[in-house]
Amino acid sequence: MLPHYELSDAEAEYLARVEEAFETAFGVEIDVAEAVREELAERRILVPLYESLLTRVKPKVVVLVVSYGKESFIEACQNVGVPVVELQHGSISKYHCGYSYPSDEEKDTFPDYFLTFGAFWRNRLDLPIDEENVYDVGYPYLEQKASEVSIERTSEANSKRRVAFISQGTIGAELSKFAVELAEATEDECSVIYKLHPDEYSTWKSKYPWLVESPVEIHGDESMTLYELFSSVDIQVGVYSTAIYEGLYFDLKTYVLDIEGVHYVQDLIDDGTITTVSSPQDLIGELGEETTVEYDSERFFQQNAIQEFERRLNQIMDEE
Repeated sequence: MLPHYELSDAEAEYLARVEEAFETAFGVEIDVAEAVREELAERRILVPLYESLLTRVKPKVVVLVVSYGKESFIEACQNVGVPVVELQHGSISKYHCGYSYPSDEEKDTFPDYFLTFGAFWRNRLDLPIDEENVYDVGYPYLEQKASEVSIERTSEANSKRRVAFISQGTIGAELSKFAVELAEATEDECSVIYKLHPDEYSTWKSKYPWLVESPVEIHGDESMTLYELFSSVDIQVGVYSTAIYEGLYFDLKTYVLDIEGVHYVQDLIDDGTITTVSSPQDLIGELGEETTVEYDSERFFQQNAIQEFERRLNQIMDEE
C-alpha cells in the first residue's frame, strides 16, 4: 500500500481549478487531486530505488521508448547524471500531449535527447527540449522488413486495382462501411482489402458484421504482414494510423476519409502528399487517375537507420 502524500494548500487549490476546468469542458467530474496524490506517493518510493539501481549499474546512457509514464525513472537518471535518449515509437503530432509543448512550455522529466524517424516528425511539433538534441535516425524495423519484401503491383491498364483499407478501432466502423460500399460498386475494377488493426482480430465480426458476407478481402493475424500487403497493392485508404506513413514508404497513392481524426494529417493534406475523400463515389472518381507516385520517403524515414542510430548514440556518449 502506497504511503499517503499530503498536498500543500497551493497544490490543492491549483488541482481544484483543474478539476473545475475538466467539468466545465467535458461535463464529467474527475478526482484529479487523488490521482496526483497517488502518483506523487509512488514517485517518493520509486525515485530513490531507481537511483540506487543506476548507481550500481553505472550506465553511460539510458535508451527508452514511450517516455510518458516513466517520469520517476527519468528523474532518477537526471539526479545521478545519466543522459536519457528516447526513440520515436509511432506517429506524433501537435495533438499528442506526451510530446507537444507549444509556446515554450516545459516538462522537467523529459528525455535529454529524442531520436526521430525523420525530419518530418521533428518539424511538426514542439518538443520540450533544445532542437540541437533532436536527431533524425530512421525506423530500423520498417527499413529491415521492407527490404525483405518484393514489390508486386498491377502493371497492365486493364488489371484490377488493389485498394487496401488501413483500420483502427476509433474509426473502424465508418472505414469498414466505406470499404464495403466501394467493393460493391467496383467489384469488376477493384480488389478491396481490409487490413484489421491487431486489436480487432478477435472482434471484427461482431463489431463490423457488414464485412462478413461482403466482397471485401479481410486480412488479420493469419494473413500477410502489413508490409507484404503494402508491396502488393496500388492504393491505401485510412484516416490517421501510423501505418499510413509506412504506406508512403512504399510509394502508395494515399487517400484519407474526411471524418473525425483527419486533422491529425492535415499537414500532409495541405502539402498534397495525401488526398481526402468524403464518399466512395469520390474515391471512384479518383481511381481513373495514374496511381504510380513517388514520395520523398527520407522526409518521413531517414535512411540507414541502424548506422544513424549508432552514430548518434556514440556522439551522445562522447559529449556526456
